[in-house]
Parts: sequence; C-alpha cells; structure tokens
Amino acid sequence: MSEQNNELYKKPREPKPKAEDVAMNFLEEDSLKNLLNFLEFLKSIKLNPRCNAPNSWSVNHKGKTICYIKLAEGSWGIHHNRLFFEEYDKYMGDELKEFVWNNMGSPRCAPNCNGRSMTIMDKKFDGVCYCWPFRLHNADGAALKHLKKIIEVRKSIIADWF
Repeated sequence: MSEQNNELYKKPREPKPKAEDVAMNFLEEDSLKNLLNFLEFLKSIKLNPRCNAPNSWSVNHKGKTICYIKLAEGSWGIHHNRLFFEEYDKYMGDELKEFVWNNMGSPRCAPNCNGRSMTIMDKKFDGVCYCWPFRLHNADGAALKHLKKIIEVRKSIIADWF
C-alpha cells in the first residue's frame, strides 16, 4: 500500500449529520421546535436516530426499526413501514388506532409504487403506499402526544418479543 493510500485509510470518517443539526438550517421555527421536542423524547427513552441518508434517520431498538425521520421540502416527517402495525392492534387503544387510521399515507412513495389495498388494525385501506403506509408530517402538540405513545408501544413490543 502506498504511503498516500495508507494515510487515507487512517483518516477518520466524517461524522454523519444529526437530525437536529440538519433541521436547524432546513425548518421554520414551529416545525423545528416540534422536531426538537420529538428528538428530546427519543433521547429520554434511550433511542438514538441513525443517519441513513443526508435527509433520513432510522430509529431502532434491538436491531428492529421503530420509525424513520425524514426531512424534505421544508418539513419533517415520521414514516412507519407496513410491518409496523401487524399484530399491534391489541396494544393500542381506540384513540391511537383512530390516529393511525387518520394518518395513513398517500398512494405513492416512489414512481413504481401505485398503492395497494391493505388492512391496518382491522380497517381496510385502498390505494395506500405499500412501503410507507403511515406518514405524519410536521407533527404538532396533539399529534406529537399520539406519536410518542406509538413509539413507546413499538419499543415495548420489541423489548418483549426480541
């Protein structure tokens, strides 16, 4: 190995950006405040988002994904994949179920996703994005309250099952 390549090999990697650092330059005041509130909540329950891409962070517990945080077009969002809600309905009360149902995603997430029919906690939805059926953008007070409960439920289930 040449001396130059050896130095490159030893060079430390650039740290991946934290959501709060990227958001500071990306979001307006109210959205930023709510995202920072959510990130503080995650830290308080010992969850640490990991950068997947310049605008995307995964929140994991015991190697299982709880949710994704995404920044796009001046807003922040929480996305859950379709597996998130399988078998979880017995852990969520009616209020949380209604919240999830009211925040089912748009029919498309990518050019090749045309939406599908799926059942989420005993309720059928048509034309929903198969990859990210639950999407919540720019969550505020009441939405953050529900979102935090959902995250706690998911973390608890992972802790019990795995």
